[in-house]
Amino acid sequence: MSNAEINTLQTERLKLLEIEMEDLDQLHRLHSIPEVDEYNTLGIPESIKDTEQFIQQQLAAKRNLLEIHTCGKFC
Repeated sequence: MSNAEINTLQTERLKLLEIEMEDLDQLHRLHSIPEVDEYNTLGIPESIKDTEQFIQQQLAAKRNLLEIHTCGKFC
């Protein structure tokens, strides 16, 4: 079983995957559409660099959580 399969939540009608840097272009295009981004509290990204920074922050937060939960920092 791959890491992507482990970190996937899927139902009959929905499949949620974790964000990866490879998703940058698609995620930026999606969040640049005002109707899609209407309820996003982060707002519409001004540039693809903004989207890239967001993804990097999310990936860093995930790494930090993994360290904490595997006793990397606090055990």
